[in-house]
Amino acid sequence: MNTSATRLRLALVTDIHHGAPKLTKRSDVALPLLHQFIDFANEWGADLVVDLGDRISDKDNHTDRELTADVAGAFQRVGVPRRHIVGNHDQEFMSRAEGEELLGTSLASESVDVNGFHLVFWQAGVQYDRHQGFMLLEGDIDWLEQDLAATDMPAIVFTHVPLDGALMTGNYYFEANQHCAQYDETPEIRRVLREAGKVVLCVAGHVHWNKANTVDGIPYISMQSLTESFTTDSEPTGAWSTIEIGEDIHWQCYGADPVDMRMPVGRKWITPLPSFEELRRRGRQRDWPMPLADVHGVLFDLDGVVYRGDDVIEGAAELFSYLRETNRIVGAITNNALKTREECSQKLAGMGIDLPVDRIFTSGWAAARYVAERKSNPEVFIVGGDALHREMSAVGAVESASPEFVVAGIDLSLTIQRLSDASVHVRNGAQLIITNPDRTVPIETGIRAGAGAVQAFIESAGGRVATVIGKPQPGIFEIAMAHFGLRVEETIMVGDTAETDIVGAEAAGIRAVLVESGNINESDVQPILRVSGVGELLDRFREVDEAL
Repeated sequence: MNTSATRLRLALVTDIHHGAPKLTKRSDVALPLLHQFIDFANEWGADLVVDLGDRISDKDNHTDRELTADVAGAFQRVGVPRRHIVGNHDQEFMSRAEGEELLGTSLASESVDVNGFHLVFWQAGVQYDRHQGFMLLEGDIDWLEQDLAATDMPAIVFTHVPLDGALMTGNYYFEANQHCAQYDETPEIRRVLREAGKVVLCVAGHVHWNKANTVDGIPYISMQSLTESFTTDSEPTGAWSTIEIGEDIHWQCYGADPVDMRMPVGRKWITPLPSFEELRRRGRQRDWPMPLADVHGVLFDLDGVVYRGDDVIEGAAELFSYLRETNRIVGAITNNALKTREECSQKLAGMGIDLPVDRIFTSGWAAARYVAERKSNPEVFIVGGDALHREMSAVGAVESASPEFVVAGIDLSLTIQRLSDASVHVRNGAQLIITNPDRTVPIETGIRAGAGAVQAFIESAGGRVATVIGKPQPGIFEIAMAHFGLRVEETIMVGDTAETDIVGAEAAGIRAVLVESGNINESDVQPILRVSGVGELLDRFREVDEAL
């Protein structure tokens, strides 16, 4: 998508809750705060003003009509086009028809094209039951699917209820009531959004906090209530937002609960891995009477396979030489982000193994490539060693106190303060990128902690699941095979960790050999071949070649 300049400017407000104060809603100050938002929107020059619903704190039909009339009167001051979404409190004691009468606008699902974007106002059912949650209306999902199918423009979907299904951990209202923060049909709704292939953003209210999440490459934003106070020490947030879309999506929330973050436009993600059980099932179904037959390319893990710390594993140099002599392609895929590709090549050379830089793929290099593909000169916060810093710098990443990405791996001098800072950035909306999920790494004296331990800390404290770059994600295998021009049926992976090396290889469709010289594997993941180490693997290759 070519968005070299700002093409769309939206001013948004949600969960106004005009009425009597209740729990943490400061509904008594809703109208003055709403007028401040309208003054801002008029002066800022929005292309469109969007109200995401829950305009009132409901009481009874008569009171709710009066409260809605107050809000509608304030919105009459808006000097640009506006759209209103119906919320559950707006419909507790009033019908949609009454809301339409008072607001002077339709509350039926509709779409409108503005500045090259297809804006979808999905007025899905918001009938609400505290025990069962929300109930869609008949035909809601069909309407959404048909509307998205009828446009070729990038689409933005506005709803009252969030559609990402994100966890509500820490939310005052919904931590203990997750079912009241989403639809039961959320997976089906996300399928429609994903398969449409054109949705670039989904925006919602309802949950009374600022939260950004990305699923299937689609950013989902839920926005803070105008009058909420549970995040702002009893004072109303006075929160409203702007979204500007040009070369990226720029979301700002104003008031006492501010957000300022950017997200890419129209990125696609690799399909998530199946369950490990499904991968194991697929692996067991394969029939490989000669596990090493027809192997033209061999990809090695390094730690625990070729060396442990600074000690080369017996047979490694001889195996690399033999594979080169028999005209096989050799490469390395390592989850260790403590060394650059150049440093890995130099370390191998010191052990008598010749493996050029362009044949080595590290998780740190892959993480830098991932971030650079999503944003030019991305602003990052790095948790990792010097090598990861150098990899990120090489792709133009800029370290920032307000990062768009937190990129994390293992760092042997890591402090709790650094982990805490990373967690805060993630809570503030930065995307968490983990170089690899390995919990341990083999060294000369045993094992040490890996990046998976860092991942566990930041995910727990940051409240967001990480995007994992290295093994077992199939992407890094696919990059290596594409570089060498290898087909899956002629490629084999040699690793020491079942959950990353073996599962990742199977996810990429290639055979996998598990060596027992590195991590201890108490797993039922089934490799195509298990050997004591690379010395035994060399013998197996010789046997195959002699038999052929």
